[in-house]
This record gives sequence, C-alpha cells and structure tokens, in this order.
Amino acid sequence: PEHPAAVNYRGVALLAALAAESGTVRRFVRVTGMSVGYPPMHIVAVLLNTVLSMTIRWQLRGEMAVRSSGVAYTVVRPGSLSDQPRAGGSVLLLGHGGAHVPAGKVSRDDVAEVITLATFHPAAANATLGIAGAVQPTGGIKSEMSWDPARGMHYRIVEMEAGVAEGTDVR
Repeated sequence: PEHPAAVNYRGVALLAALAAESGTVRRFVRVTGMSVGYPPMHIVAVLLNTVLSMTIRWQLRGEMAVRSSGVAYTVVRPGSLSDQPRAGGSVLLLGHGGAHVPAGKVSRDDVAEVITLATFHPAAANATLGIAGAVQPTGGIKSEMSWDPARGMHYRIVEMEAGVAEGTDVR
C-alpha cells in the first residue's frame, strides 16, 4: 500500500474518479514534482525511477488520470522544496503548460500560494504549472549543460521558454 504505484497512481486515480462522480468538485489540484515533466531518459528521472520504485512514472500516470477524469484540474510541479521563506532579492519562476522551468529551490509558502490561486484562477484551469526559485533575477536566460565533440561537456547560455514568467509575486 505504500508503493508509489499505490499512492501516486491508483490512489490519485481513485480520488479523481470520485471527484468526477460527485459532480461537486470545481477544481482538482494535484501537486507532484518538477521531475515529472522531465523526459524519461533525463538523468534525474532515471535516477529517481531507479532508486524510488519508478516514482516519476507513477506520478506521471497519476497526473494523466487526473487529466482524463473530466474534472477541471491544475497540476502543480514545484522544484526542490525549502522550509525557509524566500530570501530578499530572489525571484520566482512560474511556467505554464509544457514550459520547462529551470530547477531551483522554492519556498513551501510560495508553493502554497500558487496552489491557493490555482484553485480559483480561470487561467489555471486544466493547466500544468511549474514553480521554482532563483537566488537573483535571471533576465530571461539560463545556463544548461551541452555536449559538443570539439569542446566536450560545457555550459551554454540559452533563453528561457516563452511560457516561463519571472517575478517576486505569484500573482
């Protein structure tokens, strides 16, 4: 009963089905994790699936069950959770839909605010939201690892996807 398949897939699918059956649930909000949006062969997804009984796979299947339930939904995918409030000068990165949000620590308080707003905001209906923190404003760019046969493994600077917004307030 504690295996990720039981909790993150079958349990979530049952809750979504019951929500649909009740006819009274206006929005089903499911919190998973940023890594659920990674490609299956991404190193983080491979490691987490290997070590944690395919947890990413079962989280994704649970998200799919919510999406297909017929109930309006919002999936929230936070980065690494922090118990500390967001530090002064730091910013939030919020992605909508399939936009990839660069990984970063995010305050549980900020995630709670996103969940609260997602429950009622029309733009969050039937949407997936990624949320992470950055220690300073990014200016819309990020660094990512890249492989080039001539240079080997190196970092390169790229623009963030259009669906990623940056700011100090989730509203």
